[in-house]
Amino acid sequence: MKPLLIHPSRLEGSIRIPPGKSLMQRSLIACALSGEECLIANPSFSDDCLAVLDALEDMGIAIHARDEGIVLNGKLSAPIADLNAGESGLGARLLIPLACLFDSKTEIGGRGSLLTRPMFEFVSALSSLGATVTFPDEPGFLPIRVRGPLHPAEIRLDGSQSSQFLSGLLMVLPLLQGDSSIHLTGAVSKPYIDLTLEVMDYFGVHVIHRDYIEFRVPGNQRYQACSIFIDGDWSAGATMLAAGAVAGGSDFRIEECGGPFSHADQRITGALLFAGCRLERDNDNYRLRKGRLRGFEFDATDSPDLFPPLVALAAFCEGKSTLKGAGRLKHKESDRAVALQEELGKLGVHMELDGDVIIVKPQVEKYHFADVDARGDHRIAMAAAIVALGAKGARIHGAECVKKSYPDFWKDLKSLGADIEG
Repeated sequence: MKPLLIHPSRLEGSIRIPPGKSLMQRSLIACALSGEECLIANPSFSDDCLAVLDALEDMGIAIHARDEGIVLNGKLSAPIADLNAGESGLGARLLIPLACLFDSKTEIGGRGSLLTRPMFEFVSALSSLGATVTFPDEPGFLPIRVRGPLHPAEIRLDGSQSSQFLSGLLMVLPLLQGDSSIHLTGAVSKPYIDLTLEVMDYFGVHVIHRDYIEFRVPGNQRYQACSIFIDGDWSAGATMLAAGAVAGGSDFRIEECGGPFSHADQRITGALLFAGCRLERDNDNYRLRKGRLRGFEFDATDSPDLFPPLVALAAFCEGKSTLKGAGRLKHKESDRAVALQEELGKLGVHMELDGDVIIVKPQVEKYHFADVDARGDHRIAMAAAIVALGAKGARIHGAECVKKSYPDFWKDLKSLGADIEG
């Protein structure tokens, strides 16, 4: 894909937020574990979700399209080929324990930035559960080779880098022939843990936990076949709301962003209030009322995907903004804090890194046009677009990486009035 040229623009109107990939991937695993016919309505077909769909087909799950969504059916079995998680960190961490259910050696790989994201935490946990775990290339990084089966056990897990390891384990442990428990240290991203537990509850599987430290998982449970509707993606909603706060006009709305499940990135609404915006809610629709943007403080430790839109928002506030939790950004699709500093810095945004804190000191009068490299990171591309729309424009290289989570991002921006060439 050629670089995209983003011109300063005023955004007006409404946009329907796409279905959430985090909920979609968890729902795919739950459907597959039920072994019966399940319907997923309003499915996400982002690259991350397609990677999980392909892997499940290699594990015996039949997938069919219907007018109302997709239907999964079939009994989960040992993979007929190596599995590939694409660039999905969550997908890899859900598929690895899934493959360990079988007494068959399976290799799980990926591509792009996923190959630099650590998988160390699985070694001790899966070994304690009876699996064999090896790394054919670089220790601790994909590809990973595993062989089950798993047996109930008490295990310890470090959750300080990501809650995705915990989510992957929690979803398979209820199927074992006995009770298991997980002692978690350094718990972060509690809303994502909640989302996993909510999906499991929805499918009739239950886990008991104490303050996100001790998880007791009764065995001999079974996922029940059911239909599930995929809520709007609050990661996409957060990006669009930040764009509206920076470049939106008097009528800026997002639609279909809600539902019964927990979404970490819904916390963008609080940050917008701190920054001087007002939000009017009508069911699952939100109207943004812009105010005079002011610097704000926000702790995004439990919602690290908010950092890119929050930095872009902070770049247009009066006074400095302080964002906490930046330690969560190193092992994303890029070293995201550094990528934000360097790539948005090309546009004139001044951002300081101080340990776990990002400080943004706006100098809007110094913002200028520049070429920006998305670095294969969908959220860097989107953050750069927000700054470009509100300032002097930009040429974004690698803009196609938004397919990972939000395939229609550029199309949706154009529908709101963004002037985009390429």
